[in-house]
Amino acid sequence: MNDNIDKEIQEFTTLMAKLIRENRIKVGATQVDLADKIGINQSTISKIEAGKLQVSTYHWVKICESLNIPFDLVMKEVSTSNN
Repeated sequence: MNDNIDKEIQEFTTLMAKLIRENRIKVGATQVDLADKIGINQSTISKIEAGKLQVSTYHWVKICESLNIPFDLVMKEVSTSNN
């Protein structure tokens, strides 16, 4: 059971990372710009976008807000991608 949960968490993290990176680039922001907006360092953003760091819901929401992306739309896209 834990393997399924771990797999689902990793799939979610990978999808979120991809969406965040795509949207960051779309709005013309650098990793440094995004990091500065939410108060973390650029290397953390790099790890998030690479899917190498699991992030709390709080931080996913902060990242989405800083890119002016409604979190509920991101979640809808992630859930659609998972089906």
